[in-house]
Amino acid sequence: MPDNDARSNNGRGPIRLENDRICVFDRDGVYQARIRTEDNRYLWRSLKTRNQSEAISLARRLFHSIEFRKQSGLPFGSHSVKVSGVMRI
Repeated sequence: MPDNDARSNNGRGPIRLENDRICVFDRDGVYQARIRTEDNRYLWRSLKTRNQSEAISLARRLFHSIEFRKQSGLPFGSHSVKVSGVMRI
């Protein structure tokens, strides 16, 4: 199945991968990933790198990890829990 990667012409701007399910972009020089997990639901993560090719690799790895967890019925995001008046994450 072809991937249909989309990159901007000038090398700047978002990079879309996996048929638009992954969006890699930089914010203040550090790459971020937005991953579509379900219909109209997204997971945002910092990839903690300034290297574009490393960011793409990390985003794909994160995407496949989330897909595996979804198929296995495991949680793939973090949830906040309020315990005795204190917010714990």
